[in-house]
Amino acid sequence: MKFEKVQMPQEEQPKLIYRINVETMEGDADDWHNFDIDIKDEETLKEVIIYCEVMAKQYPHGRGGGNDYYDHLDFFDEWFNDEWFYEDGEWMDSWENYSVSYFDENGVEMKVNVTLEQEDIDKINQYEVRK
Repeated sequence: MKFEKVQMPQEEQPKLIYRINVETMEGDADDWHNFDIDIKDEETLKEVIIYCEVMAKQYPHGRGGGNDYYDHLDFFDEWFNDEWFYEDGEWMDSWENYSVSYFDENGVEMKVNVTLEQEDIDKINQYEVRK
């Protein structure tokens, strides 16, 4: 028996960016969806992480199906709307989780641990939670 190792074509990794991976759940776990938000600077990263935390606060235990929990969030259209799973005129997914990674100058991906400070928590708490 012979084995031939053939290098697989690889997708070029981004360089010098942060990537937020958002995980959502359709309905009552009918399906799971993921999308990425790529960010180049730390100030914007901080802003979007605040928004991710607000989304998690809106969905502490997940809420399946289309609803209006996004309507009052002024940032939703800019950062999440284009990627959020949408079907038959309704947003179908609920927030589940997010993670942050960083790609260095060589395209090597590193996990980013996020630690919120009190100032961040205060910003998150400024948003109303719909029940």
